[in-house]
Amino acid sequence: DFHAAMAVMYIEKPLPVIVVLHNAEYQGAIATQHMGKREAKHFGDIFNLPPDRIIQETFIEGKFCMLKPVVDFAREHQE
Repeated sequence: DFHAAMAVMYIEKPLPVIVVLHNAEYQGAIATQHMGKREAKHFGDIFNLPPDRIIQETFIEGKFCMLKPVVDFAREHQE
């Protein structure tokens, strides 16, 4: 699920990952407003990650998306 997709942000070396996408309409995105540094700090506090990483690895067009980290991870490390 999209909640588990954030787990790849905590690993230190590449591990095998299987991504199963269902309910593609939702996509784990929170799109209630355009998000910036203030919201990134809030999410950083929740996930215990630096706000800059939150912005770089989870924001898409101003939306917070929990699926983005695992999709990017799979793209980078798939064979």
